[in-house]
Amino acid sequence: MIWLFKIDEVFWNNKPKINEHYVFPKVDDIEFDITLYDISLYMATANYFLLNDTNPDEIYSLQYSGTNTNPSRLLVGKNTDYYNLVSNYYIEKSNKIESYE
Repeated sequence: MIWLFKIDEVFWNNKPKINEHYVFPKVDDIEFDITLYDISLYMATANYFLLNDTNPDEIYSLQYSGTNTNPSRLLVGKNTDYYNLVSNYYIEKSNKIESYE
């Protein structure tokens, strides 16, 4: 599955937090085209991160590439706050999903 995380812009000393997440039933993220889904990406006011659960150690930041095109992906460093935030959130939510199954 492909996970998409939305983190709104924060001000001053506020810590970033994940406001929304989406899960897509796609295994191969190379073929993943976000423009096929009805999701509005507000790149000016939020940061978006992508994770494929077949390789959850790689988290990508989505960068605006233009209207109606897939955002570019940049690998997020493992020593960053965003990496830790997304990774911990993913672990928490995926464990809850597994416990329901």
